[in-house]
Amino acid sequence: MRKFSTEKTVQWIILMVFFLFLLLVFHWSPLAGDDWIYASEVRYSTVLAQTIYAYKTWSGRVLSEFWGFAYTSRKILYDLSGPALVVLTVSAIVRLRKEHSAADLLLVIFMILTMPMFIRTQTMTFPVGFAAYFIPVPLYFLHLLLVKQWLFEDKISILRIALMAIFSFVIPLHMENLSVLMAFTNFAVFVYAWVKKLPMKLPLLFLGIAGISCVIMFFSPGTTLRLSAEFSEDTTLDLGRIASNWTPFVSQTMYYADNVNTILNGLVLCTLLKKEKNTGNYILAGIFALQILLTWINGFHSLVIDTLWMILWFAALLYVCYHQEPGDCEMMVFLVLGVLVSNGIMVLSPSFPERTTVYAQFCLTALSVLFFSHIEISTKYLRGLCLCLAAGILASGMYWYKIYSLVHEVNIVRQAQIGYYQKRPDAGEAWLLAYPRKSIHSANIDSEEDVDHIRGFHDYFYLAEDLHLNFYYLENYTKSAIQAEMPAQE
Repeated sequence: MRKFSTEKTVQWIILMVFFLFLLLVFHWSPLAGDDWIYASEVRYSTVLAQTIYAYKTWSGRVLSEFWGFAYTSRKILYDLSGPALVVLTVSAIVRLRKEHSAADLLLVIFMILTMPMFIRTQTMTFPVGFAAYFIPVPLYFLHLLLVKQWLFEDKISILRIALMAIFSFVIPLHMENLSVLMAFTNFAVFVYAWVKKLPMKLPLLFLGIAGISCVIMFFSPGTTLRLSAEFSEDTTLDLGRIASNWTPFVSQTMYYADNVNTILNGLVLCTLLKKEKNTGNYILAGIFALQILLTWINGFHSLVIDTLWMILWFAALLYVCYHQEPGDCEMMVFLVLGVLVSNGIMVLSPSFPERTTVYAQFCLTALSVLFFSHIEISTKYLRGLCLCLAAGILASGMYWYKIYSLVHEVNIVRQAQIGYYQKRPDAGEAWLLAYPRKSIHSANIDSEEDVDHIRGFHDYFYLAEDLHLNFYYLENYTKSAIQAEMPAQE
């Protein structure tokens, strides 16, 4: 009992330190790009009114739009809820294990901090992007946790049923590919219950609720208008578009996240090496070892060969997952299918930006945790592993700190520069310090064709409409170099 209490205390300390670190990072992340537009639109209206307007004219992402308007009108909501939701994601993922430890928390935190740059900049430290892409992530894994406890641990209550029903409705209203993933999730529950001859009332209820939510998402007036503008042809199954999206689908599913893929394949490899030594396991081990190498060299550089390799790799992964112990194997197989569904549906999209892979990346992270639970590690080596993970977290955390401390310094100077031009509406031309590249998404306007962000910047900061914006970069972003750009005091 004493050891258990100590372990829990350590876990709480880890989560609290991570929360405080993210609190600083999120506070330092300024409104940028689409944030300016959302904040300007809601300034003379209400969050609810703008959400309804967006549903009628833009998309069915009801809750994404709602939180986007809420965050940009009251950034403190983003500053506080953002870190809490990231920490909740960590907790929900590790609880997919029957028993979790501090090592699991450290593993997930390390994987989050080392996810690709676009995941960081476009779904985490970007308020509108966070509202659209990240908010449903912890909700989704809480739903999976409740489903797992219901089906495999027989934990069910009125509260749990209500939560699963709520999640089934609200999660799809954030993003299109997530709505498909959620519908697939509840359909998989339905099929599992039917195969195992379980009572079908709850699976039918959850599937029906997710279906209604998907209808609200995909058949909104705004979705119709948006698709008619973005699709070059009337059909939603444009083969040319599918072909053009196939390349990013393969690359972003197989080779996009170097650290996440390396950790997952390394853990699968360790699992296989612990099993019986036979030809089949050696072949499987070779597949996962080769995938680690291919991840770092971005594949075979041939779409045909990479496609065939993707089929082979996923088949091998499904095979290994299926042969794990009952209770875990079903969840592992489902997470693999979740990667394919959430990324695969994007092949039908007008575009396939990297940020849309966030759900696949977190499914791979959760799968890594489950594989980690199947590796027997002695207490001596586990402590060493925890120290290595802690060192990795410290290094990646320092990298984040360096980026966002510089962003904070630039933001102070930029706000002063903006204040200078607010007092001079006839200046004609403004020179504004740019944030470092790869730090904040859409914070700098580098093209005259980016008319939406130019207009949003003018509106949000009350600048003269005819003021020409110039964003300039420093050769070296140091604290002293940034402070030297501060406009002179009047």
